[in-house]
Parts: sequence; C-alpha cells; structure tokens
Amino acid sequence: MASKKDMKDLRAHLEAQGFTVERARNGHYRVTAPDGQKCQMAATPSDHRGILNTVTRLKRMGYAPAPRR
Repeated sequence: MASKKDMKDLRAHLEAQGFTVERARNGHYRVTAPDGQKCQMAATPSDHRGILNTVTRLKRMGYAPAPRR
C-alpha cells in the first residue's frame, strides 16, 4: 500500500526530472511536464491503486519511474 512518504518521494523524483510540482488550492498537486503538459495528483493516495494510477498518467507525460527496489 502506498503512503504519504511514497507520494513525497514521487514528487521529489518528478522535480529531479524537470517536472514542476505545485500545491493547488484544493489540496492536490499540479504537475507540469517540461513540454507543458499538465495533470493533477493527490497529496495522499486514496486506495492501493492510487499511486499506480498516478504513475501511469505521468508516464504518458514523459516521466521515467525510478527503478524498483
């Protein structure tokens, strides 16, 4: 199950790849890819698929996930 720490690590990894991550007024995060594509992601995962669905959406925007541990 994903945790708030996993989401924090994801945000840090996104920023390291050149994505812009900003806190939105609704409590979510606004992610902007280097090429200008945008999406929102939750601050905390709502269920066990939450982070996986977010990563899938980000991959379509050019995100390269960290290698699995």
